[in-house]
Amino acid sequence: MFLIDLANPHRFQKLARVMILLLAIAPMLPFGIGLLLGFCAPADYQQGEMVRVMYLHVPFAWLSLGAYTLMAVAALGTLVWRIHLLTSRGMSCFGDVCIIYVFLLLRTARRGEIWILAQMPHSSWHLMPRPRS
Repeated sequence: MFLIDLANPHRFQKLARVMILLLAIAPMLPFGIGLLLGFCAPADYQQGEMVRVMYLHVPFAWLSLGAYTLMAVAALGTLVWRIHLLTSRGMSCFGDVCIIYVFLLLRTARRGEIWILAQMPHSSWHLMPRPRS
């Protein structure tokens, strides 16, 4: 199949159905393996079990920044080249991805505070705000 054959909407839709299914299922195996390896990683000699926060928090931060960058590129395509159909769809899809990743990013940051409190319950460094009189 040549690239020019995809100009036919029927052929493109036929290929897109297969590719969407393949591209949705294919990342699940590496994601599961990476998640398993992240939680089975040994504890650090200084940070202990807290090092595992980085295996979730940092990838969510990078993925959210990447999704925001792709959304900006799609917006640039809308403004400069006037490709409204494809780029507006891209902006809306990347916006949804950004919301999900930022939610997970903030959730793991909050979870990190909880893990720190579990690791150091009697420390003088308090993360939670105290009421002031």
